Amino acid sequence: MDPKLLLLAVYWYFWPDSTRASSLSHRIGNLTNISQVHEISNGFYADTGPFKRILSKYYYIEAKRKVNWFMAVHKCRELGAHLISLRNAQEFDELIRALNIRNCYWTDLTDLAEQSKYRSMTTGLAASYLRWGSLEPNNLGKNEHCVQLIAYDKRRFIMNDNQCTRRCYFICETKLPSQTNIVIQQPNL
Repeated sequence: MDPKLLLLAVYWYFWPDSTRASSLSHRIGNLTNISQVHEISNGFYADTGPFKRILSKYYYIEAKRKVNWFMAVHKCRELGAHLISLRNAQEFDELIRALNIRNCYWTDLTDLAEQSKYRSMTTGLAASYLRWGSLEPNNLGKNEHCVQLIAYDKRRFIMNDNQCTRRCYFICETKLPSQTNIVIQQPNL
């Protein structure tokens, strides 16, 4: 965390209400550059960009660069997150609303350890939710071991096994982004 923001947070907490608002307005400035702001406590806000909150988790949806599955795992870890691990139909249905139907997206599921036994790269446990497309998983060419989300007939998303070396966009998931900036908002006077 930026030491200046931490100092402002301490300053905000210990100063009396009547003096802190006018004093902080000179230090904080305009908050319009904050991309995803969520209140985390009374008067404390977190900028979670580039993550987007959906239900109780935060997701980063890569939309510019396609990568293979292994690089997607790495990129999510760089962001302090992990590849998406869908746990139920509600998570699946809410998330796909934010996706582009022309794109494919990597999930954390793979059967690299044991053929046809799809496990979460995040937890090591068996997949808790699957929504396969018709005739999937098919391990086409005996070389499809990583799971992607794709739009079936360009209408609805399904899960598909594909070659881990193929390039897709990816979705990172976290409960709270590790690179969150805490912002103190001046109360309306």
